[in-house]
Amino acid sequence: MPERRSTAGYAATQAAPGARFNAHTPAALAYTSFLRSKQLAVLSTIGNAPVLSQFDTVLNGFTAKLTPAQAAALSLNANVAAVAEDQLLTPATITTPVFLGLTTPGGIWSQVDGNGVTVKGENMVLGDVDLGIWPESPSYYDHVDGSGNPVASGGSLAYGPPPATWAGTCVSGDSFNPAQACNNKLIGARYYVDGFGKQNIAKDEYLSPRDGDSIEVGEKNTGRWAKIVSGIGLASSLIWALSYVSRR
Repeated sequence: MPERRSTAGYAATQAAPGARFNAHTPAALAYTSFLRSKQLAVLSTIGNAPVLSQFDTVLNGFTAKLTPAQAAALSLNANVAAVAEDQLLTPATITTPVFLGLTTPGGIWSQVDGNGVTVKGENMVLGDVDLGIWPESPSYYDHVDGSGNPVASGGSLAYGPPPATWAGTCVSGDSFNPAQACNNKLIGARYYVDGFGKQNIAKDEYLSPRDGDSIEVGEKNTGRWAKIVSGIGLASSLIWALSYVSRR
């Protein structure tokens, strides 16, 4: 977590006003190691509980498989702010633009930038936590034909390389080859399944960023994306996209 002031033996890591936080500086990495050691020290008080993941940037915490007694013990630990049980959730809305007021008169989609150009999200990298991705969708092609329509091959390249600040990756998995699935538009994709458990994945789903039903949030998006997906794909209807020409 970015520190505004120094902790004994560690330099402050919070970015200067107007600057982007860099989690890979020597100071940030040192503080990350410090936080993780503190987490493991807390875990050691209840025995060797299986750790699923550790968090150190936006949140200082961890996920682990605990017995009720271990969870109760942690909740009484003075070094623990909160203990929360994992929950299986389903999507709450498929009309996010309406919910956020993006499509209403005066909403961001009707506004223009300083040059009088309609706001579309150019040159932005959009991170999306979703239920899966179908990279064969034209929404993720980075080439267009002579009429500007997305094409899987041929045509001309519509997007340059990802920005130099991009530090993500495109991971491999079931029916998901990064060399084929990711490109200059779909610049990253990851999946996380440890919390849910591989054994709980439906038979028609993939142990990869791929979506089992081929319908997901970005399906009608012509943007540029970095995709982060869960282990289950449950989307079953057309869902709004939030950016037109950003990357994913």
